[in-house]
Amino acid sequence: GDAVLDEFIFGARFRGAGLALGVESYRKPDRFFGRFSGIVGLGEVRLLRDLTLNETVAGDTLIGFAQGDLTLGYLLALMSTAPTPLLSLSASGGGATFFFFKTVYEEDENIEAPPLNWDLLWGVQASFVLPL
Repeated sequence: GDAVLDEFIFGARFRGAGLALGVESYRKPDRFFGRFSGIVGLGEVRLLRDLTLNETVAGDTLIGFAQGDLTLGYLLALMSTAPTPLLSLSASGGGATFFFFKTVYEEDENIEAPPLNWDLLWGVQASFVLPL
């Protein structure tokens, strides 16, 4: 329910197994580049040595997780000399979520898997490269 355990401090650790996918384009001067990666799977949250979060919920409930990120950028050749100085500009965004879902549903039961949390991350990067 909404009970809070004020007298306990948990050192929660997550472990899981899943399927990861990714694709990345080759970086060439004066061209756009991109990268995508993602993972989905099942996991366990260990709260104490002998207690997991999975054990505190109904027996037919599992913890799932999903994570992904996308990076887009441009590699600019600053001069046509040897070596060619390059400027790389990129932006990335991604996130991760954990959610409970039931493995067994009654015939008229509503199927939903509300997220336990969402973590959203983003960033921008500029770098100067001088290939030798």
